[in-house]
Amino acid sequence: MDDATTDPVVVVGAGYAGVMAANRLGDVRLLMTGGSSSCGPEALFGPISVATVRNLHADAVFMSASTVAGGVIYHPAAEAAELKREMPAASSLKVLYADHTKFTRTALHKVCDVTDFDVVIVDAETSSEITNPIAEAGVRVVHAGSGKR
Repeated sequence: MDDATTDPVVVVGAGYAGVMAANRLGDVRLLMTGGSSSCGPEALFGPISVATVRNLHADAVFMSASTVAGGVIYHPAAEAAELKREMPAASSLKVLYADHTKFTRTALHKVCDVTDFDVVIVDAETSSEITNPIAEAGVRVVHAGSGKR
């Protein structure tokens, strides 16, 4: 086998909690994007983190959404929105996860469109009124914990 099939999984993240949770899984390599904590103490954002993501290519991105309105993902902080905007472009498989509460509000800064993702994972409480247009746009919708797809 070559190195690509024997090396540990590499987890790239801007948020401390997610990277540390991945660390507890065992055989993983961790890479923080760098940057500053100007948007809060739980993650690193800014030009350094954006440049890091632009110079990487991941097999998959798993990204949360602060809000989703009208098929558009938003974030309240400009620096976080800028970093999140780069993540799907740097990945082959793009997965968004958002529970039902994310579809009831909006925020100031556009991240990207829901159709930029291959899969959207929602909770069982997310209504078909919300998920049907996403699925009709060609994005696979998975209802976590419900057995529905």
